[in-house]
Amino acid sequence: MKFKVKYILDFPKTIYFNFKMFPFKEAIRFPVYVSHNYKLDLPKHTKNISIDNLKTFCIRFGNGGSMDIIPNQYGLIQLGTEAKLHFYGDAQFAAGCSLRVDCGKMELGNNFSANRNCNITCTKGIKIGDNCLLGGGISLRDNDGHKLYIHETQKTGQKEIVIGKQVWICSEVKILKGVVISDYSVIAMGSLVTRKFFETNVLIGGTPAKVIEHGIWWEK
Repeated sequence: MKFKVKYILDFPKTIYFNFKMFPFKEAIRFPVYVSHNYKLDLPKHTKNISIDNLKTFCIRFGNGGSMDIIPNQYGLIQLGTEAKLHFYGDAQFAAGCSLRVDCGKMELGNNFSANRNCNITCTKGIKIGDNCLLGGGISLRDNDGHKLYIHETQKTGQKEIVIGKQVWICSEVKILKGVVISDYSVIAMGSLVTRKFFETNVLIGGTPAKVIEHGIWWEK
């Protein structure tokens, strides 16, 4: 009974989101499922989400995730008027995640999965390849959040983040602006990633992060 009640509570927000963000012919297929525990901050007139291979509930907010992680009370989906959000296929965000695209473009590959309490913020550009897995409590942002000046000269506050295909980012990792992670790599738990890594199949870890193992392969 509890299971059924939860899904009934999710219906109003799911219906609202789809008809708000998609043309009618796409909205009627309900490509996005949104839990009632997600807060929405959406632009008034712009329909700025696109999905390849659109199908019912191919994008899901608020289900799944590790049971040993206590989720935030609410998740968040926040899109600015000039924001672009593109999904190349299926994607799942567990409870308590925050997805903010203030402006710029965020692209998420097919079979994307984010565990509970992930925080992704985009103002320039974030691109994540297919089959990527984000652990719980990850922070990924392509901007400083505030303007920073060095000797009265403003520092560049936004740089694109690019993450290749089949990358596993373990829990509590922090990824900052300008980072590049190449295909088939793993980011160790609790790492702080601040630079570009162009080698594939590597284990990256530490604060700040560096390559600590080569020849890595993992399965989702």
